[in-house]
Amino acid sequence: YGRVVVASDIPGSAVRWVVETGECGFLVPPGDENALSSIFQRLMSAPDVLYALGQTGMVRFEEEFHIGPVAQKIRHVYQEVMDEWKD
Repeated sequence: YGRVVVASDIPGSAVRWVVETGECGFLVPPGDENALSSIFQRLMSAPDVLYALGQTGMVRFEEEFHIGPVAQKIRHVYQEVMDEWKD
């Protein structure tokens, strides 16, 4: 939706794959309110950066997470399984 993402960098989660730091958002250590505050202050003082990150995130969403690309990836996996099963 064209919004920058700020999320907790939860160990073992896929958040690092979803949020590319500096490309479409930022990750902060869980429970680190100083890091979170710092990111928000930085973003509030740079609306052009805020907008650019949001736009990059929207493109990433459309390419990686929208139903069309996801369905195509799932279809590809099923096709590979079926091809192996036929052999």
